[in-house]
Amino acid sequence: MAMFNKDARPTDSRGGAADATLSVIAPGLRFKGDVFGPGLLKVDGRVEGSISGPRQVIIGRDGSVRGNVEANEVVVAGTIEGSILGAERVEVQSTAVLHGDVQTRV
Repeated sequence: MAMFNKDARPTDSRGGAADATLSVIAPGLRFKGDVFGPGLLKVDGRVEGSISGPRQVIIGRDGSVRGNVEANEVVVAGTIEGSILGAERVEVQSTAVLHGDVQTRV
């Protein structure tokens, strides 16, 4: 449950920073370089570089990543050319195209 402290920053119920931050690589946007950050990352555009650190990464149907993806949860509906490491879960939807290794817990 997210709450706000007196500085209006999101915190979780234990007082730590919330993982509720949403970042979006929008359709038509091409990002070159590595992406690192907390929270949730949705890719509907194109990323040419690795993604690491988020709680959850969602590659939308029209999204693509050319690089490795590492997060707690990875949901793929688009294209990934690189390895996927999902610490907790990896979901590969019927529209996904993967060129690389997938690793998650069993």
